[in-house]
Amino acid sequence: MAQIREIRKRIKSIENTKKVTHAMELVSAAKMRKAQVWALSGRPYSTSLNEIITEVREKTDKMHTMLKPKSAPKQLIIVVASDRGLAGGLNINLFREIIAKEIKDATYITIGKKATNFAVKTGAEFIASFESEEKSPLEIARSISKLARDLFTSSQVNKVSILYPHFVNTTNQIPKWVQILPIEFEDQRPTDLPASPAKRGEPTYRPIIRTRH
Repeated sequence: MAQIREIRKRIKSIENTKKVTHAMELVSAAKMRKAQVWALSGRPYSTSLNEIITEVREKTDKMHTMLKPKSAPKQLIIVVASDRGLAGGLNINLFREIIAKEIKDATYITIGKKATNFAVKTGAEFIASFESEEKSPLEIARSISKLARDLFTSSQVNKVSILYPHFVNTTNQIPKWVQILPIEFEDQRPTDLPASPAKRGEPTYRPIIRTRH
């Protein structure tokens, strides 16, 4: 009888655990959907911005400070990683990308604890670090933007690049490099579309690319 009671007790315990894990699964699924929507929601804006910058680059002064290469000995790399682990290969793939390129003439701005830890462990020089939740994404972006722009325009770095995990799907985020300065955006407009006609009252391009302090 004692053995039967013990078995029933264990069965009940397992059933309770099953209920808890099912609730956790539902919460995780909801968070995953939210994160997926968040990751994809900004992509149309990024594509449109690249198209605008490409057009501006073609019609503005080629010697503008944001378009002109610098002669500084170092480059600035902005690394975006997570604050926590248990993210599969998301973080380690980023760090492998840096190691594979054998970058030695770089200084870093890190976003996420894992990126900061990597910079510290490898002895890399970094001038700022941010946790992804310490400020709003917009505040972090503004701070990094001003810092990167000031370093580039003052010729302290020869270029500014960002390395981040590009979202493909929920199980695949590939490391992606994007050069920010000097501006070298690829034209993402489909080649089979006709050129946009000039619009009456179209603004001049110089104010768009003017450096703001």
